Amino acid sequence: MKNIEAVIFDLDGVLIDTETFYIKRLREFAKQEFGLDIPQEEAAVIAGASGPVDWMMLEPYLSSSMDYEEYKRRYRVDLEQMTIHYRELLFPCVPEVLETLKDKGYRLALATSSLEDKVERVMEECGLAPYFQQRVTRNDVHRPKPDPEIYLVCLDKLRLPAEKCLVVEDSPVGIEAAHRAGITVAARHETRYPLDQSGADYLLESLTDLEGLLEFAFTTASIWS
Repeated sequence: MKNIEAVIFDLDGVLIDTETFYIKRLREFAKQEFGLDIPQEEAAVIAGASGPVDWMMLEPYLSSSMDYEEYKRRYRVDLEQMTIHYRELLFPCVPEVLETLKDKGYRLALATSSLEDKVERVMEECGLAPYFQQRVTRNDVHRPKPDPEIYLVCLDKLRLPAEKCLVVEDSPVGIEAAHRAGITVAARHETRYPLDQSGADYLLESLTDLEGLLEFAFTTASIWS
């Protein structure tokens, strides 16, 4: 029975609710700029997306005079011009959960596809920096999720084998990346929009369930197996 020493968190969709913010803004942007009504379930394809193939699913809703790459570019420019208040997007109980895990002796790390400057802003605005011993961002890797590189780099920084770590993710590409690195995955269960989390080893209805999972699933022989 393995004893977990470190918990590695994704950022977007796990600690901060940015996916819902991006989906809402995508629909608003399409309506304001092009008069397009993109259904909620279709806009949700960008949640956890790591490449342009996800955006191709929106192509039927784009203006006939603009391809999806141009739409994506203009949407990204729109986002860059917005001021996002990350404190307001922090999931409930995140600081309390991180504090509890740290007090219990778990090492905490962050592995996110977001750029370092965004991560710095989130850490500062939300007061999360003191909890994480290691951080790996898009700036530290060459290949995005579902490639396992980001988690392999994180394991190297932690100087721990995969079996001593637990990853907390939300997206299918993140879950796949962690598994390809050989790490067990718990997913923050997302029910507001379609997101295939069937590849996760465990589902967390709330991050507050994480302490119980670590205590019972990895330290005692129980019904979790």
